[in-house]
Amino acid sequence: MSPGPLNSERHPVAAYATSAPLEVDAIVVSTMPAPTDVVFAGHYPGFPLLPGAYLVEFVLRAAALARPEAVLAELVTCRFHGPVAPGDRLRIELSFMGIHCAAVVTVEGSPVARLRLRYQEGRR
Repeated sequence: MSPGPLNSERHPVAAYATSAPLEVDAIVVSTMPAPTDVVFAGHYPGFPLLPGAYLVEFVLRAAALARPEAVLAELVTCRFHGPVAPGDRLRIELSFMGIHCAAVVTVEGSPVARLRLRYQEGRR
């Protein structure tokens, strides 16, 4: 079963969107995937985990809050360090350095993912 697209009704990271464009060097976003989300039922039955693709999507959406005009060129690195279970609150910390972005996703202070993103030149 495909996890399907993330949308604002199912995933609260969109609730942090703003109508005024931001240009910041760092941003922290907190979100919690709904424990009743259907993705948990199929990934994995009896041991529900949030798929890594969803973590990447949460990071991309958080980065878009800080740099709404930026166009992603590459997911440079992505490492998963721990599971995300239903009810876990995600803390997404992003730091921007020119066209590069470093992201750390934690649950209760423990890293669950680290990503590095690169954006197109001229579009920070």
